[in-house]
Amino acid sequence: MKNIKLFLIIILGSLMLLSNNVFAYKQITDDAGFAGSYLFNFSANARASALGMAYTAIADDSGASYWNPAGISQLSYKEGSFLYSKLFEGTAFSYIGYAHPITDSHVIGISRVGFDMEDIEKTDSSGGKIGDMKDSQATYMLSYAYKFNNDISAGVNFKLVSQSFDIYSDTGYGIDLGGMYKINKLFSTGIMLQNILPAKLKLKDETDTLPSNLRVGVAHKFFDEQLLGTVDVSMLNLFPKKDLYNDSVKLPLRWYVGAEYKMFDVFSARAGINYKEITCGIGADAHNILFDYAIGIQDLGLTHRFSLAVRFGLLLTQEEKALEENRIKIEIGGYYQEALKAYNEKDYETALLKANEVLRIVPEDSKAKKLLDEINFMNRKKEAYGHFESGLQYLLEGKEREGIDEIQVAEKLYSDIRKELEIEHLTKAKEHISLKEYDKAQVELLKVLTINPENEEAGGLAKKVSDLIEINK
Repeated sequence: MKNIKLFLIIILGSLMLLSNNVFAYKQITDDAGFAGSYLFNFSANARASALGMAYTAIADDSGASYWNPAGISQLSYKEGSFLYSKLFEGTAFSYIGYAHPITDSHVIGISRVGFDMEDIEKTDSSGGKIGDMKDSQATYMLSYAYKFNNDISAGVNFKLVSQSFDIYSDTGYGIDLGGMYKINKLFSTGIMLQNILPAKLKLKDETDTLPSNLRVGVAHKFFDEQLLGTVDVSMLNLFPKKDLYNDSVKLPLRWYVGAEYKMFDVFSARAGINYKEITCGIGADAHNILFDYAIGIQDLGLTHRFSLAVRFGLLLTQEEKALEENRIKIEIGGYYQEALKAYNEKDYETALLKANEVLRIVPEDSKAKKLLDEINFMNRKKEAYGHFESGLQYLLEGKEREGIDEIQVAEKLYSDIRKELEIEHLTKAKEHISLKEYDKAQVELLKVLTINPENEEAGGLAKKVSDLIEINK
C-alpha cells in the first residue's frame, strides 16, 4: 500500500510540475530543432508506443537499447525484434535489434535505428523545382549491460551515427549510459543519459551536435502484477549552447504516462498519453513470439506501429537451475558411490569408469579426483605385483635374466613392492606352518629368500620346515 501511494505521488507530482508548461509544449514540434531527434522522439517497439513511450523503468526486451541500455540485463533468453512505422509526409522510422545473454550477469546487444525522408523537393535560388532529394539517418548501437545483483544493473551504448542529406553525408560517434534499480518485486526505476558523449555530424558547412538528454522513469505493478503503471520525464539538451538551438527550446521538459493490463498471461491492453499524443494498443505473447500494435493520436492525424519479437535459446531460470543442480548432485553422487563400492571390492576397472563419469559431468569434483588418483595407484600396484610374481617364478626356474627384467619393471611401477611382497610371502608361510601345510610354507619361504636372502627369520623357518618335512616322510 505504501508503494502504491508513493507511485501515485510521483505521477501527480510529475503532472503538476508539467501543468504550467503544457501549452508551451504545443509550440514545440517533434524535432524541436534538435539533431538526431529520431533517437528520442519515437519508439523501438509498439508496446512502448502504446504505453505513451513511458518505458525507461521497464525496458525488458531487445528494444531496451533505445530506452535504457541497462534493460537488456533482464533478458534470460536471446531475442531479436523489429519495428517499422510509416509516419507523415513520406517519412518512415524503423528499429531492428538483437540481445544475447552471455551469462546471468552479462548481456550484449546490437541494433539499428533508422529514419528516412524521401522525395524532399529541391529548388533553385529562384524557387523553381530542380528535382527531389532524400534525408536518410541511421544509428548503429553496440550495447552492453551488467547485472550487479537482482536489483541493480547498468548499461552502455556505443553508437555510430550517420546521416546522408542530398549529396552530403557524415558519420559521428556517441555514447549512452543507463541504469536500473528495482526497489522490490513490484517497483522499479530507470535512468538514461543519452549522448553523454554526443556525436557530431557535418553536412556541407554546418556541424550538428546531438543533444545530451536525461530521461528518468518509474514503474509499478498492481493487483497481483496484472496492472502496470509507468511514468517517464525527459529533459533535452542538458548542456545547451547559445549558438546551437533557439532559446525557446533550449531545455524542453517532456512527460510520458502509460498503463498496461495483462489478461491470461497472453494478451495485453495498453494506453498512454504524453506531451504530444494519446496512445493505445494491444499485445500478444505466444510463448517465444511477441506481437504488438500501437496507434498514436495527435494533431497531424493517426500513426500505426507494428513490432515483432522472437525469443530463442532460453537460459535457465533460477528455479530450473536449482532443479538442474540438484539433478546433477544426485547423478554424480550415484556414480561416486558406485565407484567407491567397486574400489573397496578391488574391482578397479569398474571404479575407474564410474569415477570418470563423475569428472565428465563435474571436471573439478575433488572427491572424484582423489578417488581416481587412488584407483590409478592401485592399478599400478596391481600391475607391479604381476610383474614381480612373474620375476620370482623365472628366478625359481633358473631364468635369471628374465626374472631380473620383470622385477625391475615392477619396481619402476611401485618402488616399495619388494618390501611388501617379502612381508606378504613370510606371512603366508607362517599361516601354512600353523596349518601344518609344510610343502606350501616351503614354497613361500623360498620366495621370501629369493626376494631378500638376508631375511634371518625366513632362513630359520626354512630350516625348521625342511626338518619337519623330513620327519613326516
